[in-house]
Amino acid sequence: MSSKIKLNILTPMEKFYEGDVSEVNTSTTSGGIGILPQHSPFIGLLIPTVTKLKFDDGSEKSLFTSTGILQVTKEEIKIIVDDAEWPEDIDIDRAEQAKERAEERIA
Repeated sequence: MSSKIKLNILTPMEKFYEGDVSEVNTSTTSGGIGILPQHSPFIGLLIPTVTKLKFDDGSEKSLFTSTGILQVTKEEIKIIVDDAEWPEDIDIDRAEQAKERAEERIA
């Protein structure tokens, strides 16, 4: 069994990430999911969450992923989302403003 699987993260604006990972942890409308190489085929709807990537060398990276679609095959994981951001690229002021707008809509 292979210890890695190809991952593609796509947004409408760019190919956000392409590379090999040993594990992906994210959240769908059905709950959290961990995906390892040779995972059975799966399609799910993603919710906004922190998605975690693990690599063969034991390192990990986290990123924000918004709503979208997750497609898993034996050879590849595709995450197609409205937006994706590495933590160091998040604009805190913009995020706070978006949070306030969302809270206003809820109220």
